[in-house]
Amino acid sequence: QIGFNNAPAVANNPEAQVWGQFNTGDYVEIRCYPYLADGIMPVTTIKYRYEMMIEGTYTSMAYKPPYRQYLTTPEALSDMFMSLQSQVDRLNERHLGLPIINLGGKANQAVAADGTYTVPYVFIDKNRKQSGYATISWQGDSSKDFLKKSLKFKTFKDSAGKQKQKWQPTPTFYKSHSFTLKGYYNDKYGFRDSVSAAIQARFVMNNPTVPKELLAANNFGSIQSYPVLLYVDGQFYGLMQLNTKSSSDLWNIDEDNPNQIAMEANGKANKTGALWTHEQISVGENGDFALNSDNDTNAQVNAQKLDTFLVTSTDDDFKAHLDEYVDVNSICDYIIFNFYVNNCDAFKAKNTNYLTYDGNRWYMIGYDFDASLGNSWEAGKIIPADDQSAIEHNEINLLKRIIKLMPEKILARLNDLERNNVFDISTLTKLIDTKANQIGTGAYLLDENRWGNNSEYSIDISIDDIKAMLVTRKALLRKYVEGLQPK
Repeated sequence: QIGFNNAPAVANNPEAQVWGQFNTGDYVEIRCYPYLADGIMPVTTIKYRYEMMIEGTYTSMAYKPPYRQYLTTPEALSDMFMSLQSQVDRLNERHLGLPIINLGGKANQAVAADGTYTVPYVFIDKNRKQSGYATISWQGDSSKDFLKKSLKFKTFKDSAGKQKQKWQPTPTFYKSHSFTLKGYYNDKYGFRDSVSAAIQARFVMNNPTVPKELLAANNFGSIQSYPVLLYVDGQFYGLMQLNTKSSSDLWNIDEDNPNQIAMEANGKANKTGALWTHEQISVGENGDFALNSDNDTNAQVNAQKLDTFLVTSTDDDFKAHLDEYVDVNSICDYIIFNFYVNNCDAFKAKNTNYLTYDGNRWYMIGYDFDASLGNSWEAGKIIPADDQSAIEHNEINLLKRIIKLMPEKILARLNDLERNNVFDISTLTKLIDTKANQIGTGAYLLDENRWGNNSEYSIDISIDDIKAMLVTRKALLRKYVEGLQPK
């Protein structure tokens, strides 16, 4: 109830009153005067200021139509905040122009502790308001230790989480009910992941041997990000990126075809089989490789065939027959791309995905690039532009063998990519400009006001430094690849 000055009865209870005032130039203010049996009338004042922060103490009971009494304040305030989102949205659009997501219910518990919760949510952008329920939990590995959390975000039509609510946050996304809300506490700009993903997409679209299914996949099988402002029970939590995630939808995998498989090196379980060093591997939950596609009928058998060749083949057999098992261009691209963006997570048993659309020939592709372009998986740590430690400590046997036995393939692929202007600096720096300007200074300042008191959040290089890194690493990449060639 916005825009009134009287104190009308709430829920047909004349002793439970709400007073509100809407000041379009400053803030929305709501005061609740709930009736308590002992006659105490505590006051709860909530102010939505222009920066969308909430002030006040929430210590009283409240009543809310339709004629229902809440016994706990958090539940009452949660519903109140959810119902006020259309007003909050007007303030948000006036100042920042970004979509918002508000999580209600037990969302405060969800961001404070590692568990799974289903909560009501509202998503609002300039021309749309959508509500439903979201199952949320912490997302990531080392990022779970960050103060600002990333969240798994799955949307449903019902509170039981049974009816999937598939939608497109933006027209370039595929339709899904499963996303991630990335906090990027280790990247205060929040664009390194999506910019590097856009660069990887340029590699895929310029690979003449790419499978037709991957060529037709969303963003060429690389994630996309959409900046949003996240509120938890109406209180600003942070600037987030709503991302597509590793799934059959991302890579255009047909779930009805048992030979179409997407699997990821399982760094979470510290499984060294994902480095292609063991004659036997396991695929599935807690295996060497985790499945990112749902049909597991032939996954173990087909992955084992690949492993047997990679581990047991002689050097001559490896060189002669590797392309029958794995798209060699994709392996070269993986090395070249991850060296170029200096992805410090790329050369471990983690974030490396293997796709097959026929069960026989695999395609190597990366995922999760927040630790790139000068960034580290550790918050507050910057990786220098001339750093080569990631590839120097490469642990993936497949990459070791192709670097040692087939360096001319890597050089030939680099020459092809350069001829096709994949490393065109003006194009790549525009990716950074577009993303940074889409987020906007206001949103960055809002997030900094929320999290900037933590030194590990504040440490970063400038956006211009990130652009300069693209130039530096292009020359460094050429030097590295040429240095692999036989003398």
